[in-house]
Amino acid sequence: MSTENFIFPGNRFPPFTPPLEVPHPAEEFGPPLSFLPDSAEYAESDLEFLPTEFSFRPTKAEIEAGRMELSYNLLGDVYLQSGEKRSTPGWRNSVWRAYNIERKEEFDWKMGYLARVDMEGSPDENVYDGLLEYRFNLKDAGMVVKKLFLRLPYKTYRDGKVRVLVCSRDDYTVVLDTQELNPVVRATGWDDFIIRVELSGAVFGDGPAYQNSQLLRQPLNQEPISADWKEPFKVIIEMEKKAT
Repeated sequence: MSTENFIFPGNRFPPFTPPLEVPHPAEEFGPPLSFLPDSAEYAESDLEFLPTEFSFRPTKAEIEAGRMELSYNLLGDVYLQSGEKRSTPGWRNSVWRAYNIERKEEFDWKMGYLARVDMEGSPDENVYDGLLEYRFNLKDAGMVVKKLFLRLPYKTYRDGKVRVLVCSRDDYTVVLDTQELNPVVRATGWDDFIIRVELSGAVFGDGPAYQNSQLLRQPLNQEPISADWKEPFKVIIEMEKKAT
C-alpha cells in the first residue's frame, strides 16, 4: 500500500489545518503529515526539526522473554526499557523525530507535560502544529509483534487536538483511545513501526495557544492517581519469532 494514497475519512478524523494547495510529501512510515514543516509559513517560525532517528530495539533478555516494555517518567525526564533507565536521559534523546515540542513545568499549577514550544513574545503566539514520533525496530532481531499495547494520555483545551497513529511502512491505524493501556490490534505481525503524535491548537486569549494540547500531563509535587501512572507513556510489545 502506498502511503501517498492514505486519506483520513472526512468526518471521523478532521484535518488539523485547512487543506493546502500543494501536495504533502510521502512519509517513510504512515500517511503524510497534517502540516508541512518545510513550507514557507513554518520556516518563518524558526522552530527546529529534530530528526534524531533513534530506534528502540529489544534486548537479548527481552527477545528471550518475548516481551518488551517501554515507559517514560515525565518527572524524572527519563525512559525506562523493561524497568532499566536508558543511559541518556531527556525526552528528546530517544525520539525518532520531533518538531515544535518541549517539556513543560508549570510551577503555579504544579503540573508537568510535553507540549508545543512556548514562543513568548511572539505577536502570533505558537499556532504551529507539533509532531512527536517513536520508532520500534524488531526486524533486526528477527521478531514481530504478537500483541501491542499503548497508553499515551493527553489533555486538550479550547481548539486543541491530539491525533495518535501507529504506522508501519505500508499500513497504519489511528488510535482513538490512548488514555488507558489498550491493545493496537492492527500492529500484529509488524516488525518495524512508529508511534506518531500530532498536536494542534491556535486559539489564545486567557492562555497561550501552546497549552491547548498537552501530552502526559501529571502533577509535579504529589503522587499520581496510582503507582502505574508514574510512567504515563507506556508501550508493551509481546513478541514472537518471525515465520520463515
